[in-house]
Amino acid sequence: MENKRRIQRVPIFLIVLSVLAMAAYPIPSSSIPVSNHSGTSVDAEICRSLQDTEASFQIGPLSETTSAGEELKRFYADIQCHPVWSDDKGVDSRALFVIRAIKQAEEDGLESYDPAYNLEAIVVLMDRISSDPSFKKSPVLLAQLDILLTDAYMMLGKHLYDGIVPHTERSSLWKMAPKKTVDMPLNLRQALRNNTLLESLGRLAPSYPEYKVLKTILVRYLRIQENGGWKTIESASTDPKEIERALGEEIKERLRTEGELAPEDNSIEGYRDALKNFQKRHGIYPDGKVGNTTLSKLNISVEEKILAIRLNLERWRWMPEKREETYIAVNIPDFSLSVVEGNARLMKMRAILGKEERETPIFSAEMRYFVVNPYWHIPSTILWKDILPKVRENIRYLKKERIRIFKQGDESGKKEIKPASINWKKANAAAFPYILRQDPGAKNVLGRLKFIFPNPYDIYIHDTPSKYLFEREERNFSSGCIRIEEPVKLANYLLENASNTGDDTNISDMIARGKNKKIPLSKPMKVYINYWTVFTDDEGRENFRDDVYGYDGELADILGWSPERPTR
Repeated sequence: MENKRRIQRVPIFLIVLSVLAMAAYPIPSSSIPVSNHSGTSVDAEICRSLQDTEASFQIGPLSETTSAGEELKRFYADIQCHPVWSDDKGVDSRALFVIRAIKQAEEDGLESYDPAYNLEAIVVLMDRISSDPSFKKSPVLLAQLDILLTDAYMMLGKHLYDGIVPHTERSSLWKMAPKKTVDMPLNLRQALRNNTLLESLGRLAPSYPEYKVLKTILVRYLRIQENGGWKTIESASTDPKEIERALGEEIKERLRTEGELAPEDNSIEGYRDALKNFQKRHGIYPDGKVGNTTLSKLNISVEEKILAIRLNLERWRWMPEKREETYIAVNIPDFSLSVVEGNARLMKMRAILGKEERETPIFSAEMRYFVVNPYWHIPSTILWKDILPKVRENIRYLKKERIRIFKQGDESGKKEIKPASINWKKANAAAFPYILRQDPGAKNVLGRLKFIFPNPYDIYIHDTPSKYLFEREERNFSSGCIRIEEPVKLANYLLENASNTGDDTNISDMIARGKNKKIPLSKPMKVYINYWTVFTDDEGRENFRDDVYGYDGELADILGWSPERPTR
């Protein structure tokens, strides 16, 4: 039982120090109403306060979020309204752990001054209890403080575990299945019993290495911000040589501020290497010259980078609790696909993703098989927007592109329909009884390989004959599916996990035969399609990418975050 635990008392000077430590948070005590009517006991006051939905001390989620209120009631009902942060001698030292956890939440990209964590009210109450002996054992104040601390712990735990944004508000940004609900009342009871308050909150945050690295990156950029950040570099010229001639020292100082160039390095080689590294980290071709694109990246403020890191930390909190040992990862802003085994990247290749009007969705699914020399069953959207106008212009387009026509339902393609038998001018999407299928071959839009992971969005990974597009820095040209630069490399890797391949052990030989062949995987492989605008590369360096679909901006609007808002 919690009421029989060994409790440490909080010396008055520690409470005062904890209040002084909040000096960075301007808290006018008069703005936080605190009632002080008499009560019989702290237990009774807790029960009364939880039943009184209009209690004057209740602020933030305590009065606005029904789920938090219900969890509070369940938590205290399970312990008969017994206080967990104080006893008849006063406030328990563990209250300081909650305040410390709220302050440390900034390292996870959260805001300590978020009303959800009741920090202002908690500090005011602790100040009042510590400064006036008559309040030290006040059942009303101790009850209010107890509820606020419990609510803060549970809200912080929820945010660390599953993010701030409710599932209903992230549906347009995130199609992955939600996590199972965390039982915060049970979590708190266990933490109190085991004296592991801080550890219990830390365990709720994502355990992914990427999340932990992002936290260290955030702390580093917060320090840069505290030291003044960097200046905007103004240039009227667009010529790299003129920009560097006029602004070379400013550019060097900018690179030094972010740690790209050593303070003592004044060599041309060091400068060029630093500039190339900066370009690589920002998805720019590393030519070592300061053109318009590079200058625009140099002028991204430290506040903007901090905001991007925080938004990515929030998205990581939406990820499933656990991830498979081996998986395929697609990062939309980086236009890349990777194969990962045990947190080690085995391969990475360039990818082409959906254009803005046909965005590649964020979701996960299991790859079940891949196809060598695939047919392309033309989706209705592409048929009406892209193919039909060309057919109406010249019916020979179908033969040229090796596109055949079959009746709906004839998926095996046993009875081909002649193009001339269809009135293409009157054809409409509402009543079109045909399917169009492109034969395998060099002209096939899917290239020579197609990788299937069944999903509601009809998204798959495939080869492409348009290899030149991989040379572009921004590669959002597809209709939603994912084209990859090295499909044979991926297929050969998957072949080790394939079944029923017969005598075929080489993908290139299969392709050369020209025959359509389905290769099932003996064990499905998870595919994660994600949206990371900040991540680390294989050298552990932070990388920043453009918000190609505007998802960072949309998420920032939902959260009410902006670069101008202080984070500490």
